[in-house]
Amino acid sequence: MESENVGLSVEDRLEIMELYARNTWALDVGDADRFIATFTPDATLQMKHRYVGHEGIRWFIELFLQQDFGFPRAQHLLSHLVIDDAGGGKGCRSRAYVTRVHRLPGQHRGNCQVIWTGYCVDTCVKREDRWLFQSRALHAWEGDVMAAINGADEMLRS
Repeated sequence: MESENVGLSVEDRLEIMELYARNTWALDVGDADRFIATFTPDATLQMKHRYVGHEGIRWFIELFLQQDFGFPRAQHLLSHLVIDDAGGGKGCRSRAYVTRVHRLPGQHRGNCQVIWTGYCVDTCVKREDRWLFQSRALHAWEGDVMAAINGADEMLRS
């Protein structure tokens, strides 16, 4: 086992995976309160724009639910989650691939289209025995992806 992962128990890792699931489910079903509840009160959410704190994150999700062309027929799929200890079992840095698929309206069963691919680089913290996002950054899989990923890896190591 790598020394950087010693502080995270198997239970912690499962709870962090559950955090990702709760966050994604809340977003995809349009539950703003549950989505916001996956973040610390001072968290940041970085996508095209930066949203700060619960108020900023609420602004993001309400706008998303009103204007996103894929909602409510789209799903975010996370894969290849890598979790590294960053705080003696009280914090972690993680990254994963993100794919968003959209169910085509009026089509027969199973007819979906990929509408976005990217990756996330996140910091999670354990507060009052519960894992939450301190920061989330989602990046599109475009441009010089390898340079961006190497930059994310450097950030995770620092």
